[in-house]
Amino acid sequence: MSINTRKTILNLSVAAVFAAVFTAVGFSTAHAQSNNTNRWQSALSLYAWGMNVDGTSSIGPVDNDVDLSFKDDLLDNLAGAFMIHYEAKKDKLTLFGDYMYADLDPKTELPNGAEIDIDFKNKMWELGAAWDLTDSTASTTWQIIGGIRSNKQEFRLQVGSPVLVSVNETWYDGFIGARVRAPFGKSWHFVGRADIGAGDSDSVWNALAALDWRYSNWGSLMFGYRWLDYDYDNGKKGSERYVYDALQSGAFGALNFYF
Repeated sequence: MSINTRKTILNLSVAAVFAAVFTAVGFSTAHAQSNNTNRWQSALSLYAWGMNVDGTSSIGPVDNDVDLSFKDDLLDNLAGAFMIHYEAKKDKLTLFGDYMYADLDPKTELPNGAEIDIDFKNKMWELGAAWDLTDSTASTTWQIIGGIRSNKQEFRLQVGSPVLVSVNETWYDGFIGARVRAPFGKSWHFVGRADIGAGDSDSVWNALAALDWRYSNWGSLMFGYRWLDYDYDNGKKGSERYVYDALQSGAFGALNFYF
């Protein structure tokens, strides 16, 4: 196989991998707001993240730069996705969980007319807890957060009938950070989160800034911008090597329900 063909396959592979990541790794800072802190208050969020990617990636012996646009390179390859985030708060404690599933099936042709068929499935979840650093009467809420993230990627690339690339990776990372929720105006809040972690990844950091519009007691709309940077290397050699070091960033939106 020529070097150009390998680079073409790698570019498609990276596009599939990162197209799934555009919806993942729980962002939420929203929670129900009530004067009664002695009962559990819940928030459910449905969200999406339009992500661009800049970095490097390696599959097997082939290394390549990654420069992917959500609109031009990733959106057309998405076959299906599901994203959800849940939080439960009581007094100063908040528990949260996040789950994402994405399925991609991009296809293209090589210069010799052979069809490249990629099947990519990505499952991500996050479990964590937050603790209020401010009391219940404070208008601005500061929290310290911590938890664990998991990423499972199943990837297969075929040219015709032979399977040329097959990847099945699962990795776990712990994280710690902080988040803030500050009101301005009657129905608006500024929301921010930043955390850093490591584990199976050499390092990972995550940050977001958003505005949350509370249009009723039971719902709000959130929109903002998010950054997520992974430095992952599975440590294997030869065809089993799998590496990416990339910054994913872009606008996101969420629909939140409180109960």
